Amino acid sequence: MKEQASKIIYGNIYTVDKKQPKAAALAIKDGKFVYVGDEAGVRDYIGDDTEEIRYDAGLILPGFGEGHGHITPGGTEALFFVHLNPMGTLQEHLAVVKEFIGKHPELDVIQGAGFVPTPDMGSNGPTARLLDGLTDKPIVLADIGHHSYGTLRN
Repeated sequence: MKEQASKIIYGNIYTVDKKQPKAAALAIKDGKFVYVGDEAGVRDYIGDDTEEIRYDAGLILPGFGEGHGHITPGGTEALFFVHLNPMGTLQEHLAVVKEFIGKHPELDVIQGAGFVPTPDMGSNGPTARLLDGLTDKPIVLADIGHHSYGTLRN
């Protein structure tokens, strides 16, 4: 027996390796692939403590790491953020933030998203100076693309 794998996975495996684009089994030990190939070859890696998992349907793809997803708009923002789009003026932005503050006294930080800088607020979006007097709590507002924060206030 070769080194014992902690996990064996069987299925329709796409490897992204031009020399061997498909496999039927793979073995993992200490978080690393120690074997990728056919079912006969993976048997050498099976030990008493090896977990075997079989996927009879679908395609197993290499792991994908996604580093730019804007996932909060689908959940957290919908529940706990003030929505700043589509507001056309600074006064509209301020009014919706003020209304949100009044409806959510339980929040320690006021968060919002969706602003598009308007000519009357300047090109950087709502600043701490523009938000003075709305609350003594920190206010954090993200632009519509979630790449810029017009205000970090504390």
